[in-house]
Order: sequence, then C-alpha cells, then structure tokens
Amino acid sequence: MQALFIGQTYIDVVFITDHMPTGDEKHVASDYAVSFGGNAVTAAFCCAKLGIVPDLIATAANDWLGRMFMDMCAKYAISLHGRKVNQSSLSFIMPKDGKRAIVRCRDDSHIHPFPSSISAIAARCMSTATSPTPRSITPSSAGRTAS
Repeated sequence: MQALFIGQTYIDVVFITDHMPTGDEKHVASDYAVSFGGNAVTAAFCCAKLGIVPDLIATAANDWLGRMFMDMCAKYAISLHGRKVNQSSLSFIMPKDGKRAIVRCRDDSHIHPFPSSISAIAARCMSTATSPTPRSITPSSAGRTAS
C-alpha cells in the first residue's frame, strides 16, 4: 500500500437536462453517465490507474450496487476495508452552467464500528511513505472526506 483513503462510497448518476420536472411532470434527459463517486473513492481509483497501490476505507453494502463496487475495486487492485451499511448510497447530479446540483440518498448507519485494523493499515501506509514526518492515524483522529 502506498496511499490510504477514508470516505463514503456513492454511485453517481449524472444527467443532462434543460428542464427539471416538478409535480406530475415527466421529462427526458439529453444524456447521462453512471460511475462510482465520493472523494476518497475517486482518489483511490485515480491512484490505482496511475500505478499507486491504494487502500480504501469506505462504506460497502451487500446489494447489487455494492457487489459491483467491490468487484471494480478488486479489478483495480484496491484493498477495500468496507464499513458495512445496509444499502448503497446514490448521488443524482445535475450539472448546469458550470455548477452542479446534487441530491444524495445516503446510508451512513454503519453496521460495524470503525475498523480496529486502522492502526495496522496506517502503519503499512506510513512504512512505504516518503514523507519526512508521517503522522499517526488512530480511529479517533482519522479524517473523513466530506462527500
């Protein structure tokens, strides 16, 4: 491991539309994309694509979206230390004029406590780090990304 990321896993659904329906109205978007999201998740996949070996502590559900996410982590050799939740979290993202509106459906009711192995994970990360002053990470000091 050369990098450690901690955060929330999202399935991002991005769609382009010139009109947002209200009430009982329907509208067809002009385009869409689906991807994995969340700051830590995005950073871990970027590192993996660049050849940096990441560990990721993030939410993971045992539903079809969660299993798809775990399969993709395995494909990119990302060591996922899952924080179990009941269902995968979704983000619906509507970009417009260089800005974006986001509606999130998030399950952050963790089934298990923060992994006790965080110290071992962090120690592995610090032993391979080139930083001259690595800092200790404990469950109480571990930062979480604001996703």
